[in-house]
Amino acid sequence: YNIYNQLLFGNGEDNKLEYALWEGKKIFARDVALNYDFEREIRKASAQKMLKCADSECASSLVKYCHGEVRGAYFAHIHNENCAYAQYDKNCEPYRNIKLTLFEHFLTQGESIELDIKIFGRHYCPLKFSFSDGTMIAVEFGTSKTTVKEIETLENEYETAGVKFIWLVIGELNGITKESDMFYLKRHLLNKEKNVPFILIDSNCKDVCEYFNETDCDCGKRVAYRNGEIASLIIRNQRIELAQSEAQHRQFYDGKEPYKNKLEIKEMGNACIEQTQYTWEQEWQAIQAQIDQQETQVRDSCGIRYVKCVKCGKIADVSKFVEYGGKGSINKGICNDCQRKRN
Repeated sequence: YNIYNQLLFGNGEDNKLEYALWEGKKIFARDVALNYDFEREIRKASAQKMLKCADSECASSLVKYCHGEVRGAYFAHIHNENCAYAQYDKNCEPYRNIKLTLFEHFLTQGESIELDIKIFGRHYCPLKFSFSDGTMIAVEFGTSKTTVKEIETLENEYETAGVKFIWLVIGELNGITKESDMFYLKRHLLNKEKNVPFILIDSNCKDVCEYFNETDCDCGKRVAYRNGEIASLIIRNQRIELAQSEAQHRQFYDGKEPYKNKLEIKEMGNACIEQTQYTWEQEWQAIQAQIDQQETQVRDSCGIRYVKCVKCGKIADVSKFVEYGGKGSINKGICNDCQRKRN
């Protein structure tokens, strides 16, 4: 849906809605646009003022269907009043692709999942899972801009309503492993419940990262993670996780030899154990293959950055360099040994 939804919804003007109600059923603008006969029928219903806002409590419930060549297909209030769904839909615009991709993914897995559900008061959540035992879980999206006030308000409101919810973090997969370097929502989730993983979804709507524990070392708390794709996500123990068999484990540098010929055993969830053999030789070959390009930083799976000395050609982590980086020289520098010789 990535490219299609960009064309469909544009930049998210205030009065653009993703779906509406017609004869009591939810219809999506994207589905209307894909079928000429269906669009003709909806346009007639729109002219007869038969389309309603999806929010049953909206004070101005009549909406119209719009579809042009520039702005694509959407619904809009005929009279733009203060509508809880319209405000939610506007705020959710940056995450629309992720929301729809997750919905389609879990639907094909046979999960009972709903889109854009009002949970309490005027508050909507992007996704809601229902389970056979009668319980449910709401999903909230958070980013680096999510404030402590927003986090605490939502958590308090969900607790008061007696509804369980989980955070999905939207951000960039940047390889940061120090807890102290992460943005607040990540730190909040790592510190709120020890040894409980959380999922970060890259804004490109494909790659995901599961952060799953912390270890103390000389430089502070280091966080372990494993990478995968949205297609690897599953529901287990009423949480969203990466499937064990489809994700790549990564263990972070502990100040000693970096997992050289070292067999790591990880325990995830309820006694779900996986073994992974880490070979430093393979990682070193990858570092050597990347070091001469000067467009992106070269880091290992621990997040440690590597640089090549312009004097002697040595490749090592940045702690062995007196200077490095800069425009056109991202992976170049002068090592400590060459600096001492120069002096």
